[in-house]
Amino acid sequence: MISTTHKKYFLTFCITTLIGALIYFSFLDDTSDTLLTNNHEANSANVIPAFHQETNNIGKIKSENTCVENPKTSLMNSNEFTIIKDARKNILELKEMLKANPKELQSILNGNAPPSKSDIYTLALFEIAASCLKLSLPMEVYSINQETKYVQFTSSQCNVFPIETLSKPLSFLTKEISKGSTLAKTFYLLNALDLAPIYKKMHSAEYDAYSEEILRNAEQYGFEAAKDGAVEANYVMSRAYRLGEFGKKDISMAVSYLIPLAKHNKNQEITETFNKLNSQLSKLEQQKASDFALGCKNQKDNLILANPFN
Repeated sequence: MISTTHKKYFLTFCITTLIGALIYFSFLDDTSDTLLTNNHEANSANVIPAFHQETNNIGKIKSENTCVENPKTSLMNSNEFTIIKDARKNILELKEMLKANPKELQSILNGNAPPSKSDIYTLALFEIAASCLKLSLPMEVYSINQETKYVQFTSSQCNVFPIETLSKPLSFLTKEISKGSTLAKTFYLLNALDLAPIYKKMHSAEYDAYSEEILRNAEQYGFEAAKDGAVEANYVMSRAYRLGEFGKKDISMAVSYLIPLAKHNKNQEITETFNKLNSQLSKLEQQKASDFALGCKNQKDNLILANPFN
């Protein structure tokens, strides 16, 4: 005869087994649903059509989830502008005025520029100092005959600048850059790429190091200016990566900086350059270029925007 104690043990065993079975089948159902959902999503991703263009094969971009969310890397800006072109006339006029008025030039160097126009005055001073630097260089380092974009100053007029400023005129731009000036950042990018090879030709350990420093700065400031919407920064950054002006060629980055240009400025030259460079990349590299340009905010949107000619 089964004792009361044995009955209790048997009843406890049955209840425990029943609960375990219920948990198991409940988990199995949830897992099946998850697997079905994942398979459906995977199948949906596989039927996304590859983007193409009737007259230009820009390469197919895979919809793999290789993108890491980082809006700070997005180069797309709805308010793109030609910042250098818009400022050029004012800078030239100011340089002409300062050339004709040495006392005014000295006053500006002493920090008396109008606060509302500090960026334009700073860029004008930079261009004058850069022109003076080139004027002082030996012919084998730089030929002044190449000079086309600066208002010419004489050696005596250049003497108003401190020697350390003349040797490294890009230092003029750092204060405006610290204020967040997109114009100053774009100017730094353009002119660092121009000046870095000149410093290299001086065959000095100091200037070799400085050349590398300004190229690193230019790469960072160029990224920031392009992100702000400066069209010229996009052009120059793409060219610099294509030619290896920052140290080595990076076709993927060159393509990244072309995507915003192609989206906002559809013309044959940009289209042809994009197609040529993009065809040199693997599918994974094409996705990387798209992710960097578009900020990875939405993978599906990236696929649409990655072909900027649609």
